[in-house]
Amino acid sequence: MANNFVPRKYRVYLGLGLEIAVSIAFPIFLGYLADQYFDTAPWVTLSGIVVGIITFIFTVLRISKRTTEEEG
Repeated sequence: MANNFVPRKYRVYLGLGLEIAVSIAFPIFLGYLADQYFDTAPWVTLSGIVVGIITFIFTVLRISKRTTEEEG
């Protein structure tokens, strides 16, 4: 029974890490593409960085709330 718990725990942490990475990288990548398309470098990329940081904060807060509720 304990053997099934460890891989599940790793999957949960891997999912959390992926969620955090995507919440930061995706807006920055979209900003970069928009800068290339509209020739506005670096302004939309900088906006993407700000949006990525805000999304990261909300993602961490949501994950923190979810894990706190699961633990008790």
